[in-house]
Amino acid sequence: MHNETDETTLMMPGDIFLMCGEGSEWLATLQKFIYKKAKSSHVMVSMGDGAFVHATPDGGVHFTAYPSINKSVKDGWRVIRKAGLTQEDFEQLQRATMFYAGQAYNYKFFLTGDDASSFCSELTAKIYSLANIELIPEREPSKTTPAHLDEIADGNEWEDVTNTYINGFASIDTTPETYAIGHSCFFALIRKRQIMLKMT
Repeated sequence: MHNETDETTLMMPGDIFLMCGEGSEWLATLQKFIYKKAKSSHVMVSMGDGAFVHATPDGGVHFTAYPSINKSVKDGWRVIRKAGLTQEDFEQLQRATMFYAGQAYNYKFFLTGDDASSFCSELTAKIYSLANIELIPEREPSKTTPAHLDEIADGNEWEDVTNTYINGFASIDTTPETYAIGHSCFFALIRKRQIMLKMT
């Protein structure tokens, strides 16, 4: 993996947040038959500025923001970014992160997929596909697991931008109320846009 060379880089849309939640270590261990260095049980996609979209059994596809994720994530999380993305790519990824919000959770993990539900790594693959950016060649979204994303994170085509997020989260901690208001407004605007699109 490429080492991060510019720690002032912004938290960008499409960055992939790989984590293991408290109590879900067994899921990461289970995936070692897919990739022996697997260590992630959950995946989120950055929307920029500390906001994320992800899929969970209790909430389906929904938005979340730092510091709420800080309460459940174990040490050892990391964030990766595909090398060579352009500003247009980031814009495409940001639009794609908004598209699937409100979907149900896909409980048929690794078995079958559809257009109306997603699990976390399937959602990540769908976002990249919608943005016309290759994530994992010839792998269907419904067959994409956190272990597959751990594998590409250990490869050469993705940059480790974890330090960017450590610094970004530290910045949020200095004025959490300001960011909380910003995130709430951002999520509300997206929901309003989705409602208007459904009406038209």
